[in-house]
Amino acid sequence: MALIATTDFPIGQTLFAYNNNVIIFKSDDDTKVPLFCDIAIGDFSSTIYPNPNKEFYYNFEEVFASLINENSFQDFTDISFDATDFSTYVYSEQANTYKELNITFSVTYEDASGENLNRQVNVLRAVLDLETYKTYQIPNQLIDNTVLTTYAENGFVGFPRVGYCRYFEGFPFDFTFLSSESVTLTNLTNLDTLDLTDLTKVTRLGICDGRLDTTIELFFVITDGINLIQFGDNEYKLKLIKTDNCGDGVYVKWLNNLGGWSYWLFDKNNQRNLTTSSLGNINNDFNNLDQTTSPLLSLGKKSNGTIRVLTDNINLEDNDLVKTMLDSPKVYLFTGTPFAKNTYQDWIEVEISNRDSITKQWKRDLNNYEIVLKLPPKKNMKL
Repeated sequence: MALIATTDFPIGQTLFAYNNNVIIFKSDDDTKVPLFCDIAIGDFSSTIYPNPNKEFYYNFEEVFASLINENSFQDFTDISFDATDFSTYVYSEQANTYKELNITFSVTYEDASGENLNRQVNVLRAVLDLETYKTYQIPNQLIDNTVLTTYAENGFVGFPRVGYCRYFEGFPFDFTFLSSESVTLTNLTNLDTLDLTDLTKVTRLGICDGRLDTTIELFFVITDGINLIQFGDNEYKLKLIKTDNCGDGVYVKWLNNLGGWSYWLFDKNNQRNLTTSSLGNINNDFNNLDQTTSPLLSLGKKSNGTIRVLTDNINLEDNDLVKTMLDSPKVYLFTGTPFAKNTYQDWIEVEISNRDSITKQWKRDLNNYEIVLKLPPKKNMKL
C-alpha cells in the first residue's frame, strides 16, 4: 500500500514559482477510503480533502510565490568592485530567487491508518506566459548555467536557447544566472575565459559599477559589439551586446520574468512633467473686509512627476528585452552619475504608466516604445 502521484512535479527540474505547479495523488489500494490530507512545507501547512474518485489535488502556485518573495522584489545587492579582488564581482542571489523545499503529504484514512508522500522541489522566482510556451514549446524549467534574461530572436530552436543582454558602458550592469558550483565562461568572440568557483545556486556577475577602470574586463575581456559567451560545455550561450559612447539618457533596471535584472538606456531626449492638484481649502472668512486677507486657507498641494521616454527603432532582440519591463513588478530609475562609482542606493523605484504605446515599422522589423515612468509622489508642505 502506497500513495501514487498521477500528476507529479518533474523530477530534477526547477519549477517556476508563478506558474501552476499541480500534484494529483491517491492510494494504490482502491479499498482505502481517504478522509483528508495534511500538507506541510516548513512553517506552511494546509488540509485538503479528496474528490469523489478518492484523489487529492493541489496547486502550489500561490504557496511557492509567497515563500520565495520574502523581500517584495526589492534589489538591495550592493554591486561595488575592488579592482584587486575578483570576489567583489560575484554575488549570491539565491536567498530571494531560489528555494529548495521539502513537502510532506500525510493522508488519513477512514480506518484511522495513514500514509505519507514526500517530495523535494527546487523553485525559481520566475514565470512563463502561455503564449510563449505554446508558440516555442518551451518547458517551464531551466538547466544550470542559464542566464535569467530574454532570448535572442535567432535562438528559438528547442531549449535552452541563446540568452540576450545589452550592456551600456559607463552605467551599472550585471547579469544573473542559474549556476552550478563552478563553471568556466568562454567568450567565443575573442576566446577569453573566466573561471567561477564556489557558486551558490543563483549567481549575479557584476560587469560594471559605472567606473570604466574597474569593470569585469580586468579579468574577462568584453568586446565592443557582439560577445557570444558559453557557460562550460553547456549548449546554452549568452549573446551580450556591449554599447560604448552611450552619453546621457534615462537608465532603468527591472525584474524580468525569469527573476533576473534587465537594464536599458533610453534616449536623452525625454519629457518631464509635473501634475499638481489641490488638497482643498478650509473656510477662514470670519472678519470684516478691512481685516481679511485670506478668506480661504489652502490645505496644500499633491504633486506627481512623470518622465516620458522613447526608444529609437530597436530591433527584435532589443524589443523582446524592453517589453518585459512592461509586465515587471519592480522597476528602478537610475539616479547616480554615469562613468562614476555607484551603489544600490543610486536607484529609486518607479511605476510604468498604464498608457504606454508601442509602434512598429512592419517592413523593417523595428520598434519604437513610448513609455511613461511615474516617479514617487513628491513630498509637499501641507496643513
